[in-house]
Amino acid sequence: MTDLSHLLGKKQTEVEKPKPFPVGHFRFVINSFGIVESSKKKTPGIEHIVRMVDPMDDVDEDELAQVKNPKERNIKLTFYLTEDSLWRYTEFLETLGIHDEDKTIEELIPETVGCTFIAPIRHETIEGSTDVISKINDNAISADE
Repeated sequence: MTDLSHLLGKKQTEVEKPKPFPVGHFRFVINSFGIVESSKKKTPGIEHIVRMVDPMDDVDEDELAQVKNPKERNIKLTFYLTEDSLWRYTEFLETLGIHDEDKTIEELIPETVGCTFIAPIRHETIEGSTDVISKINDNAISADE
């Protein structure tokens, strides 16, 4: 069983809600990936776990300073895959510089680990709440040049 004593030993007054990343562009690195399924429609997908490497010039430094350990926080970048949406994932692979005509997409996925890219963060309100979370705008990912 997982040891939660370091978390459960805190008093309620010692627990803070994490601040979201500020909006703006960031350089990210891909740390890992996995196969996932959407909760509502059960659509399969590829989820990449990424971490921020550097903020770009359009990120508010004061807001970023309020984010606890920003370079240690995992952010999920998920591509749900259907016959009609697979092109978006292959475009992402191309953006990362991954291209091999002799390999299947499945064989190329592990090559994403360690790749970097630039993308904007946007804020999204959690449904049924006023809580704001940071999301990578996967429609605006660009190569890290």
